[in-house]
Amino acid sequence: MFKYFSLTLGMPCYNHLFNLIGKKFILIFLFFSSLTVNAQNTNDRFGSIVTTLDSLNKTLPIEKVHLHLDKPFYSLGDTIWIKAYVTGQYNKLSDLSSMVHLDLINDKGFAKTSFALPLTNGEGWGTVVLADSIFSAGNYNLQAYTNVMRNFNEDYFYYRALTIGNALPSSLRSASKTDTTGINLQVSQSTTKVPDDINLSFFPEGGNLISGLPTTVAFKAIGADGLSREVNGYVVDQNNNQIVSFSSEHAGMGTFRMTPDAANHYSALFKINGADKRIAMPVIQDKGYSLSATQDNNNIILRLISSANLPDDTLNIVAQADNKVYYTGQAAVRGRRFLGALPKTRFPEGIVQITVFSKNFTPLAERLVFIRNAKQQLNINVSNANISDKLRMAITATDDAGQPITGAFSIAVTNAGKVPYSEDDEVTILSDMLLTSDLKGYIEQPNYYFADTLAMKQKHLDNLMLTQGWRRFTWPDVLAGKLKTALFAPEHGNISGVVLDTKKRPVAGARVSLLFKTGELALFNTLSGADGKFVFNGVLADKDEKYALTASERNSTKNYLVELDKPIEIPAPNAIYRQTRPYPGFNEYITEAKQEYNSLVNSGLLNGGKLLKEVTIKEIKKPTVNSAAVKHSKNLHGPGNADYLITFLDLVRCNGASDLAGCLVNMGKFASITLNSGLLYSRGRREPMGIYVDGNYVGVNYDGAISDISAVEILNSTGLTSVYGSTGFSGLILITTKTGDIDYNAYEMERYGVVSNKPKKQPKAAINNLTLAPRREFYAPLYEAKQNKAIIARSTVYWKPNVATDKDGRATIEFVAGDAATNYRIILEGVGINGQLGRKVINYSTK
Repeated sequence: MFKYFSLTLGMPCYNHLFNLIGKKFILIFLFFSSLTVNAQNTNDRFGSIVTTLDSLNKTLPIEKVHLHLDKPFYSLGDTIWIKAYVTGQYNKLSDLSSMVHLDLINDKGFAKTSFALPLTNGEGWGTVVLADSIFSAGNYNLQAYTNVMRNFNEDYFYYRALTIGNALPSSLRSASKTDTTGINLQVSQSTTKVPDDINLSFFPEGGNLISGLPTTVAFKAIGADGLSREVNGYVVDQNNNQIVSFSSEHAGMGTFRMTPDAANHYSALFKINGADKRIAMPVIQDKGYSLSATQDNNNIILRLISSANLPDDTLNIVAQADNKVYYTGQAAVRGRRFLGALPKTRFPEGIVQITVFSKNFTPLAERLVFIRNAKQQLNINVSNANISDKLRMAITATDDAGQPITGAFSIAVTNAGKVPYSEDDEVTILSDMLLTSDLKGYIEQPNYYFADTLAMKQKHLDNLMLTQGWRRFTWPDVLAGKLKTALFAPEHGNISGVVLDTKKRPVAGARVSLLFKTGELALFNTLSGADGKFVFNGVLADKDEKYALTASERNSTKNYLVELDKPIEIPAPNAIYRQTRPYPGFNEYITEAKQEYNSLVNSGLLNGGKLLKEVTIKEIKKPTVNSAAVKHSKNLHGPGNADYLITFLDLVRCNGASDLAGCLVNMGKFASITLNSGLLYSRGRREPMGIYVDGNYVGVNYDGAISDISAVEILNSTGLTSVYGSTGFSGLILITTKTGDIDYNAYEMERYGVVSNKPKKQPKAAINNLTLAPRREFYAPLYEAKQNKAIIARSTVYWKPNVATDKDGRATIEFVAGDAATNYRIILEGVGINGQLGRKVINYSTK
């Protein structure tokens, strides 16, 4: 409900609209200013704006994406570790979407890989292996979005520039490339050589140049490649008299002051490659209002000046952020002037749009301002301690008042000597959620404005507000009560359909079961409704996962047919490659990475074979046992490319056993594999071998049934294990489980003359799956692994995407720091339970 109130302050009475959360805003008036609301119809118009924007938020909710990566650049063969944060209004983690889509786009506009990250309450994480059989060295953009975000312009998507180099020794490189094909996305932009030209645009504060009114004019210079250019020049009148000079301050932007005259014409003169260029200044209005906004420590100061040919009038003011109105009121312009102050504490941190309307609600002037609000910031403190060569970090999250905050965090620790770093050039949770997600177009060095709070940078940030466009809606549509239609609904990953009997009639109350047979084994059950329909909410399936969807009568063996709802075919958005400035330090990183790889090769830790092989298995009518066993293998080198291959036929005699490790060793054919305390070890390694089940890293134990296994691939040589990063340092066991498209019994009968008990077949339905990024666990070695040279040498020392602070705002993590004196860089980011955003960067030395 909206409430209005009246006050008498020795000035005209005014009414003031409460905001949506019930807190009133107080306008502070200075000398000749006043604020009034005298007509009920004006209040109705304010209320209509608030109601319309509130409806807009429900119809077209805002979601924003930030991706925390382990480091700013990569080499072929690296793994990109990703944590996704998706927030909604007030920057709270969103429970609206169940997945976020990502595309890694090369400089020709092709998406080299596209995948989705499952989300739980706005959090998700996964990995991308930069296989050199798929990727080439070059410049890429990482694009991310939810389906909800597609209702707005693609400018509001998440974009991040990534440079990928090639530090691999020639002995580890793949023989073939697949660099000419994109993945399911249109090409909307490609990089071509462009002329060295400058587009110089001018933006009068408030929107217009008004004759006779002094105005701040902002400008922005952009090259033909879309990147900023530094520029200087001057403004001349129609007689070529110099009026004012100008010079860019940062990223091609700057400001100057001028008082235009409608009887004159103005041009800007500047140089390109030594040649003069002249462009016309914006058209001058013969009358109107000049709006300016400045800030002090506590307030936004608004100044309005009217033309001499306009009478005193009462104007309407609306301030909104994220499609939510935080202030409405009226300003009585008397003697051509109005001056007022809005307390900044009443606004959220981020971009606020202030619009001045006429008494009939025609937009007259507009200004974007950026508010810094310490009360909405998350304070993160980290204390470090070395304990027996382990680095332990105690994390504390508090609000501005020092109260503990429960929140979701991610942490990346890199070797500072191997990963050069520039905070100005970083992409952070602050720059994404508070800036780039709300402005159209490319913003260079977005974290430059958040790396510190120098007055100079605050001025540069205000220049950005003056020059960068913002438009999620238009005021004429809002004032007319017109809402844009939502074309894209939130994705929940639901699997739905209808249960039918043999006569195709809906069956009510049937038991519907969804069984995943690969990856993490999982069984879901539900009942069909009165109309025979059912739904599994939020169940995501990877495109390579195998599962069965069946329906039966409750408490009976009678089976029914299952018919799935057809998914809505929605074309993917364009793959957009944005030209970006290079991140400094990339060449130094590649130099370090080359030395690291060469050192590992020379020490025998990497040798033999290609880093990644491409193997094509052609479909044949009667596949061999080996081909059938590894048909669905997730081996990054291709199915069957392993030091040892054990098929389901080899494991038949162990089907009654519960210990896979003992079964494998008892086969007696692995000279380099030993058994210790129930775990498998490669000879000479101190850590047990890691285990992957259907492409998912599960640690060093397998607790599934041996009879469920289709194939076991053992990777022991470093030439095969290196692509798996830290999880492969001690060798790997890749397990592929059985699926429903291979008749394993036929092979067993052919060899052994026996047939296993086969369950009764039930009708199954096919499901259209997504491509989900693998959710791998970062290899965190035990203390004994500290001597491993590969661990010490790696650039990403530690990664943990799912750190949560408790009710006391605390969390603790620890990892092996290595036995060498090293400088570490620790980057921690996160979101508090009430939408507080936080980032902490710590440089720590073990020297």
